[in-house]
Amino acid sequence: MPPAGWFPDPANQRAMRWWDGQAWTDHVADVRLGPDHPPPKPRASGGRIALVVVGSIVAWLLVSAAIIGLLFGACVALLSGATPQ
Repeated sequence: MPPAGWFPDPANQRAMRWWDGQAWTDHVADVRLGPDHPPPKPRASGGRIALVVVGSIVAWLLVSAAIIGLLFGACVALLSGATPQ
């Protein structure tokens, strides 16, 4: 398969269509832009945004778990009569 890029649109001879390396996308550009002004690459899909959101949630959960663990440990130490460190 060809690499990702702009190619003549198989459905419209006057347009270029973005090939993502596996399938045609909905991104279409007018051929009149010419070689000196190629159409811009389409923006990244929502997959990248989802990855950032999920990563942020996981990081928040880890930090929250660490804080809760420290607080729980301090409470157990106080209740047992030991001095928290």
